[in-house]
Amino acid sequence: MKKLTYTNLIPTEDGKAFIDQNGKIWQPLNSKQKRFCKEYIKGQTATDAAIKAGYTKDRKGAKTQGSVLLNHNPVVRNYLIDLEIAASEKEAVSLENHLSTLHDLREEAKDQGQISAAITAEVHRGKAGGLYIDRREILTAKIDLMSKDDILTRLKELIAKKTDNVIEGEFTKKH
Repeated sequence: MKKLTYTNLIPTEDGKAFIDQNGKIWQPLNSKQKRFCKEYIKGQTATDAAIKAGYTKDRKGAKTQGSVLLNHNPVVRNYLIDLEIAASEKEAVSLENHLSTLHDLREEAKDQGQISAAITAEVHRGKAGGLYIDRREILTAKIDLMSKDDILTRLKELIAKKTDNVIEGEFTKKH
């Protein structure tokens, strides 16, 4: 989709049109222009959007019409930008929507007797709401950063730890 720039338009005194910064008057969108915008925002090319909007079936004429709508009509461009913003807001994940969806899933699982799934959904709601803190520590010891004395001390500690678990006794082999 082409990068579009918003144009500041001021409504006329009667509110039936818009005036741009050069004083040119622009009419509100008609149904074909709105359809063009809706098709274009779906990912169609300007040419295909113009054909689907009903401007013409001729590709050359549709290409021209699509170009005019995108490049020379600020009302169309502004509407496309508004549609794009609305679509991105609709797709955005918000905490409220997320918690609501998890609540609905929990209730559905509970109604179907799937207690484990209901508990899992509730735990995820709690995590999303900040009720749980998942804390992990990863410790790494790099031998090349240790001194010779530190290495020897650590080895002695490990050997002592291993020998603490040794059971002493006699072993006899039976024939």
